[in-house]
Amino acid sequence: MRAVVLGLIGAFVLSGAVMAGEYLMNNLGRTARGLYVTFDSPVVITSYGDDLMNISPAGEATEFTFSGGEVDRYGGQWLNWEPADVRLVSYWWSSNTIVPTTATGPQPGDFESAQTALRVVSDETRMFRKSAEDYEEGRGYEQAIDEDAWYGSSDLAKLLRDNEYAVDAITASPITGLALLDDDGRRPAVLMILEPTHERTYTESEISAIRLFVSTGGGLFLASSTWRADEASAGSADAIARAFDVSFRYSGKLHDATDHHSDNLHVVRVSNWGEHPIARDVRGIYYQGTYLDETGGATVVGESDDDAWFDRYRAGDAGDDVKQADEEAGPLPLFAVLEYG
Repeated sequence: MRAVVLGLIGAFVLSGAVMAGEYLMNNLGRTARGLYVTFDSPVVITSYGDDLMNISPAGEATEFTFSGGEVDRYGGQWLNWEPADVRLVSYWWSSNTIVPTTATGPQPGDFESAQTALRVVSDETRMFRKSAEDYEEGRGYEQAIDEDAWYGSSDLAKLLRDNEYAVDAITASPITGLALLDDDGRRPAVLMILEPTHERTYTESEISAIRLFVSTGGGLFLASSTWRADEASAGSADAIARAFDVSFRYSGKLHDATDHHSDNLHVVRVSNWGEHPIARDVRGIYYQGTYLDETGGATVVGESDDDAWFDRYRAGDAGDDVKQADEEAGPLPLFAVLEYG
């Protein structure tokens, strides 16, 4: 995965082995007996599903063939690899039992349906309408990938597309494994859930579907806005985060008195990044939002400065821009990565 970091919100990322894993759906429409995958750099396959039991070669390579079994038309094959920052570029399914040699690779006709693995889906089932009065179809929602206003995510979508990712959105509830598939039956590499509204909760079945997606090799980019304690936090990203033993802090917003944008203490510059593929080449971003008050087994990859603090919402206000004795002080965890499944 490219080093993609989103400001204006608290965020953490989950993936099967930090993007070093995929579940590849059989999209032939019939039983498959072989699978061929390619990577952009050499990897070692560390584990894989038992439907196709044989792998060739056994060591480090950029191309691999799986065979020795059958995958039905609705099934797939999962695999994990090292190092974690190498991308799976493409894959082919075969209905034949032919296993190409590692010297020559797959032969014409051996494998069908070459597909890209670089697809990102944005959850737009629970978006906050920014401009209710002058709303036009396809516009006016915070974090929408086609929204080019300052509150949209069109710049993020463009960045992903510039880095060879296909980007689309899911707009109809409920979120299910089938709903995430494209027209060719392919799962995305990453599901993005960016600052969902608190007004409508995620159901238990939707959260279970998201957990299953991640545990079988999918990536999840989850980000939360701030919210007050008396709001329905179950409708926010926090409900999903808690399914992975992580949580976002409520009723406040991060501030920094010395490292911020213009006169806005709540638009904080984040420059403290750990050694991790997710944060590779990231030097600094401007950030507005909450922090992670529970990180569970996640690795923190981005945090605030020591002099930052969490400006709490009080009765009748949205913070006072002044550090109080009872408010949490930095460094505070802002971005984290969790290996799950």
